[in-house]
Order: sequence, then structure tokens, then C-alpha cells
Amino acid sequence: KMAGSVPLQRIGSEEEITEAILFLLRSDFVTGQVIFVDGGFHMKGTVYGL
Repeated sequence: KMAGSVPLQRIGSEEEITEAILFLLRSDFVTGQVIFVDGGFHMKGTVYGL
């Protein structure tokens, strides 16, 4: 149900989430960022119905 509301039409894999986390851990010069790893869901202006 939730995958249908995501612009990429699927839920992110564990590997994709892990890659985003590793990017932040490896980036010493990145501070105070919000990185959405949600397939574009945040761009729809809706709230997760969880």
C-alpha cells in the first residue's frame, strides 16, 4: 500500500538505506543536513499514515 504512494513506486532496500548512512558517516565535512531516503515521498507533501 505504501509503495504505491511513493513516486518511485517501491520501498527502498536495506542496501539503499545503508548506503545513505555510510555516506554520512564517511563525510567529515557534512554537517546539519537532512537527507531524504524515501524515493521522493517527501516531495508529495503528504504524511506517512503510520
